[in-house]
Amino acid sequence: MKRSKIAWVVLAVLIISLLCLSSCKKTEQEEMPQQVNSEGTALNGNQSNGGQCAKVGDYLIACGNSETNPIFYSIDTINDTCAPNCSDPTCQHISYKCPAFISDNQESPIVPIQDGFLMADANTIYRFGLESKEVVATGNYGKLGLTDGINNNLVGDFVTYFTEDKTLEVKNYKTDEVVATFEDCEPSRYGMGNVLYYNDYLYFCRNDAQLVRTNLQDGNLEVVVPSKAYHIMIYEDQLYYTNTTSKQVFRAELDGNNSQKIVDRAIAYNIKDGRIYYAPEAGPEIFSCDLNGRDIVQLTQYGDFPDGVGGIYLFDDCNYLAFTTYNYSKLYTVDLNGEGWKVYTFEQ
Repeated sequence: MKRSKIAWVVLAVLIISLLCLSSCKKTEQEEMPQQVNSEGTALNGNQSNGGQCAKVGDYLIACGNSETNPIFYSIDTINDTCAPNCSDPTCQHISYKCPAFISDNQESPIVPIQDGFLMADANTIYRFGLESKEVVATGNYGKLGLTDGINNNLVGDFVTYFTEDKTLEVKNYKTDEVVATFEDCEPSRYGMGNVLYYNDYLYFCRNDAQLVRTNLQDGNLEVVVPSKAYHIMIYEDQLYYTNTTSKQVFRAELDGNNSQKIVDRAIAYNIKDGRIYYAPEAGPEIFSCDLNGRDIVQLTQYGDFPDGVGGIYLFDDCNYLAFTTYNYSKLYTVDLNGEGWKVYTFEQ
């Protein structure tokens, strides 16, 4: 009788343990952040041309230069203030625990999620919010610097990175499982915004800006644009990209067919609500046009601001665009009709 009671106790403990493990796994899965894309804006639009600005409530969080290293600044667009994304006045913003500190290990473009954004470096994926930061996942996510192309990108549940042996690896960062590898792949040397995931297809630029795509279920590569493509976006099931030589913006079907020039020249561009916003040069003029390149409107005039355009950012819940300067020392906002200028300087 005594052995029977002991057996029942052991069995009950085992059942409770299994239920707890199941509950923990379920909770962990539910807590994993889901990426979101602003309604009415281009997929990947805010990851191009630097990809270092996100909107959190009424705040913009943007990467800016400091005396020691780039850090995140929180910009209050209601009260027009700008300060490091850290509430500790004694902090030097050089610790991984600091919500203003980015990384010293070649970071990825930032990716929007609910109430914040994700960012990956060579071995960690972080979730940032307004004056908050936490580790989401850890692993090996590549070590190539941005001077050699893209270090890594977050797309859907995946992190993509190029290895030193010319291989692109795609890893599910929630399970830490490598789901696909592609050999003979070198990163495009034309910066960020060259990887995106849409309708089960992974699009990426390799080998000096050849744009390819693959369905991760079968792993077959399909050439979309043979060469000279970068700053890729998708808007209303159409693919947009820039030519590396001419800086012309093209639109095509998702498989690359029916390509046509839309904008004559764009150092930086983005799309929202059927309009393309672009800067023809690194210098100080921004225009908008419709999706066919017509109805061109000049939003800024030469001399409106002295700094070049580093990246153009658009959000669905506000009627302004934000752009960082070429040296990431300032951020400007301007209404979509070219009025209401504001400037924020990144100073500690």
